[in-house]
Amino acid sequence: MVKPPTLDSVPEPVARAYLERVSHFKKAKIYQQKDDIPRMVESVRKYLNAVAAFHGVEEKQLHPNQFKGYDHVSEQLLISHAYWDLCKAYDRSEKLQEEAVRCLKQFALFSIGFKYQYANSVMIKKYLRQRKANNVKAFQQAYDKIYVKAKGCFVSTYAFGSDHMVTNQLRLLRDDFIETNHIGVSLMDRYYKHSPRLVTFLENLPSPFKFLSLKLTQFLLYPVYLVSKLLVRK
Repeated sequence: MVKPPTLDSVPEPVARAYLERVSHFKKAKIYQQKDDIPRMVESVRKYLNAVAAFHGVEEKQLHPNQFKGYDHVSEQLLISHAYWDLCKAYDRSEKLQEEAVRCLKQFALFSIGFKYQYANSVMIKKYLRQRKANNVKAFQQAYDKIYVKAKGCFVSTYAFGSDHMVTNQLRLLRDDFIETNHIGVSLMDRYYKHSPRLVTFLENLPSPFKFLSLKLTQFLLYPVYLVSKLLVRK
């Protein structure tokens, strides 16, 4: 279990900035309403930097795992919205597209697996429908990732069901082993990009072939399940 930082355990300037963090978030919303994007971005970054410093990391290193072990869902919700505001602001400039994509990934990271995930998915879908995004592909990919990952292990869910022991174990493999490094995250990004089309194809096969494909998928996934039991013990 992660031991949560306390105001007494961090340097005084960090503690002071942390106590003022919400005021920066509120200011950002005011600037956003006035379409004062530079000041909005500045305030949002102050908020995120204060949270990151409190947890002893840089802003780019913020991760939901840093909040495990204690209840900070409201903070994580604010973080997801902060990254949402940043990615929209950066998307306005061609020179800042890389930063926009990074913030979109952070937005997805702080959306997936939380109670507010559905609300955040609706938020990004509505934004796409309004055709406000310049980098439509990046926003669509972020939405697809949130939507698909909400279903857990997509192929395993197709083969065994969402609550089967194999599916639950593969979720643990994904969360606690595969996505703990950059290579694993890259592999999962590819998986979430292509797996929906694969499952759709399998589900639309004629009955005899659909049955065979289901059994073959189960046969292929079961060894992965056994390896996962060795790698991830809960």
